[in-house]
Amino acid sequence: MNLFIHPLASAQFGNAAVGTRIAEPGPLAGALGAAVADYVFPDNGQGFITLDLEVHPSIAEYVQAGVAPVSDIPADYVVRSHRGEIITVLRREAAADLTPDGVAVIVYTREAFLADPDTSDEEKAAFVEAGHTHCWVTTLAFKGPPPPLGSRRFVRNLAGGNAAYADKTGDELRTEAAAIAEYEAQWCVVG
Repeated sequence: MNLFIHPLASAQFGNAAVGTRIAEPGPLAGALGAAVADYVFPDNGQGFITLDLEVHPSIAEYVQAGVAPVSDIPADYVVRSHRGEIITVLRREAAADLTPDGVAVIVYTREAFLADPDTSDEEKAAFVEAGHTHCWVTTLAFKGPPPPLGSRRFVRNLAGGNAAYADKTGDELRTEAAAIAEYEAQWCVVG
């Protein structure tokens, strides 16, 4: 296996990360290599690989959760640029505990990476030339309840960003919106 680290994944390395933070990528990369070798990818080649923290306890030492309970202290927040948007996030220092409850990694096969419409021709050429077989897209370190879709993505999906939203009923959309509002009242992205 020859793993390409996508810029989304490498942005999680170090102190400037927004959301999941990986202080030391080595232990995670080692666990990921073994997991990819045993993983059966779906037909679309886009894998969601859950890493067992009991099998790999050192991961929790180097990976911080991307969310924490909200704070009612304005000074606990900071503005960051994340994936082309300006957002308000909770300062990592203000979060009580960022030990993840679970960690998953999104990995694409070579075919899935090359077929991704967001992959540029230059990225595809470099990927092929380097002989990569898989792409480490991003890491998700969970804390608390399973998060719903974020409110920003929800609005973009309603505005045509996801074709599946054209077929949702008003009741389905209100239920989803209520779940998002409830989650975001309790949890916040850290940075």
